[in-house]
Amino acid sequence: MLFQSFAFPNGTTAKNRFFKSAMEEQLATDNQPTQALVNLYRTWALGVGVGVLLSALFFADKIGRYLRVQSSPAGELMVYDVTGQVFFANANSFVASFGFDQTLKTVKIDVSNAHFWDISAVNALDKVVANYQRLGVVVQVVGLSKASQTLIDNFGNKDPAVF
Repeated sequence: MLFQSFAFPNGTTAKNRFFKSAMEEQLATDNQPTQALVNLYRTWALGVGVGVLLSALFFADKIGRYLRVQSSPAGELMVYDVTGQVFFANANSFVASFGFDQTLKTVKIDVSNAHFWDISAVNALDKVVANYQRLGVVVQVVGLSKASQTLIDNFGNKDPAVF
């Protein structure tokens, strides 16, 4: 249907349905754009930019809510299973999900079902590891994806006993 011709009520025919509507033809003189036309396009561009920015922020807020950290105690060992996307929007809640307990000997953080997206996520993981290590707890992080591991290698704790 898009590639079929279309007849207008005034008798004019378009070869297909892909044509430009007359929105700003009145803002040009002698086929040259006027300042009004430039201002119109500038305003449209600003509106699109604001819309893209707001969409990104709303998306980050929505995805940030799907982080889950479940703990499973096993004597002096605590296993944390992390599920979801860890990034700037939820890095603080990621850290707050861990109970820093001195009675533990070992903590295992399984991130097989998680992904670390940015430096703030790497810093959050480093903060969790450092808090446990300050308490004398042995920490293991397992299940890092290749991309998450690359971020940690480049920007995070490089302790091979942990990662």
